[in-house]
Amino acid sequence: MSFTNGILNLTNWAGNVILPTLAALFFAIAVLRFARSESYAAAMYGAFLCLMASGLLRTMETFRDPD
Repeated sequence: MSFTNGILNLTNWAGNVILPTLAALFFAIAVLRFARSESYAAAMYGAFLCLMASGLLRTMETFRDPD
């Protein structure tokens, strides 16, 4: 296994598993804060940032050099 292949697998794992899970967690926090009439904007921005970063990681994975 090469170093670049390991980085590709790490990127794939982060883009497919970790960031969407964090986005769902941030959305849940935003819903709870909204229900308590608290400020929920930061949690919503965090969720959208996780989803955008996930999409950017998937895009970068697509443009990698073939082996």
